[in-house]
Amino acid sequence: MKGVHDIGATLQGTLARPISGLPFFDVIEALPAAIYTTDANGRIDLYNHAAVTLWGREPVGDERFWCGPHRLFTANGALLPHDRSPTARALHTGQAIAAEEIAVERADGSRVALLSYPTPLRNEHGGIIGTITMMVDISDRKAAEIERDRRLVQLEALSELGILAMSSDDLDALFDQAVALLSKGLNVEFAKVLELSAHGEDLHLRAGIGWKDGIVGEARVGTDRESQAGYTLSIDEPVIVEDLATETRFSGPRLLLDHKVTSGLSVIIRQEDGRPFGVLGAHTSARRQFTGHDVNFLQSVANILSSAIGRVVYRDRQTMLMRELSHRMKNNMAVIHSLARQSGRDASNVADYVDRFEGRLATIEAAQDLLTDADGTGVALSALLSMVIGSQSDAGSVTLEVEDVDLGPSGVQTMSLLLYELMTNAVKYGAFSDGGGRVAITGRRDGDGHYALTWAESGGPPVEEPSREGFGSRLVVATVERQWGGTITRDWRREGLVVGCTMPLPSITGQGAPLVQS
Repeated sequence: MKGVHDIGATLQGTLARPISGLPFFDVIEALPAAIYTTDANGRIDLYNHAAVTLWGREPVGDERFWCGPHRLFTANGALLPHDRSPTARALHTGQAIAAEEIAVERADGSRVALLSYPTPLRNEHGGIIGTITMMVDISDRKAAEIERDRRLVQLEALSELGILAMSSDDLDALFDQAVALLSKGLNVEFAKVLELSAHGEDLHLRAGIGWKDGIVGEARVGTDRESQAGYTLSIDEPVIVEDLATETRFSGPRLLLDHKVTSGLSVIIRQEDGRPFGVLGAHTSARRQFTGHDVNFLQSVANILSSAIGRVVYRDRQTMLMRELSHRMKNNMAVIHSLARQSGRDASNVADYVDRFEGRLATIEAAQDLLTDADGTGVALSALLSMVIGSQSDAGSVTLEVEDVDLGPSGVQTMSLLLYELMTNAVKYGAFSDGGGRVAITGRRDGDGHYALTWAESGGPPVEEPSREGFGSRLVVATVERQWGGTITRDWRREGLVVGCTMPLPSITGQGAPLVQS
């Protein structure tokens, strides 16, 4: 506002000079600045069109005193009575006031920031006969200053939240800090973090500020297009609402309506893989036009939360994997210990013991390799069968007709031992013992949540039920019946052994740890 500080003196000098052929009113009406005069009692007697435009009305009746707008406010937003306005004080004190910042409120509720320059008018004897006031609209400059200050607050908020996100694994504390900083950075009463439920049927208010007591942690909103959050998820982009009462894209959920929310904006919080974690929202009861900068700030907060969520999920996953690895190591050691003990019981000499033990151990190792290649998520039954068969026989002598299922980690290990024992028995005593037999393996789901697996040998030497059970036979029974809760049948037909196993699918596809029983 360079050059306006002497406006009072300039106006006084203008009034003191005769303006040839032009009445004073015509002079001020021709000026673009808002100018008005009062008499010695503060009554407005002259004003130009620019003043009417700034006030939003023409003063009439009792409203013609001191200043023409509906209401006045100080620069700090406090209500300013008309008789304490800069013009009133200039008239009472006889002193000009240079560039006092105030705001005028029009009848429609809109406000205009301005600088007021009131100057007392004196007669030839020096007596005060009224005032002349010029008003300079600084709304644009004021809005720019407010926007600049808001951007600074937002940058500080992002910095503070980013530091917390990097240093803390407490997501609840991070969410609480995020909504507090959102409220401050956007100057809104309400902010929230909504978390999408596991099955995506609704959103849970996990963190928030400004909501009624008992709402945070309990309230839920739908994921359909009836709510702002649901609509945000459906269109997969930021949503801005200027007036919820006239919104046509979706309805206002009870959470917003019960808090008399008018305006707001929302964005998606994403997980590391791009799927939505939930929705971040900011709302206010006052009607407001949110800007692109506001959306960018909200999205930046959401991005920080997404990074923190990804880091915590990765940490939890690593912890779970380490626990799973420890569990498997302990289980493997227990299995190896049992194999070593039982292999010794059935062995006729040291060489036989070493052969039995190494074969079983090699099967466990091969099964573990399959799990590793599958990132520990499970192995197809057909792949496991191919591995076991290929290690001990010509694949051409085995017929496979199995409906594939993915075996869980414990199912892979235990099934590999079961198949190894069946194959070893066939090589030593059954279909493969004389090189001319065959094995047919069939498997399918039975429709009742079970899996039926059949091992049928043929073409080998005549077989009969053994007089005593070895460890391999006991292992097969223990695996199917006691560990998996299934049933097993063994038929020593003359043409070859037939083994039927019926197992609950969860027992072989789940995550339970195998327990080899002697």
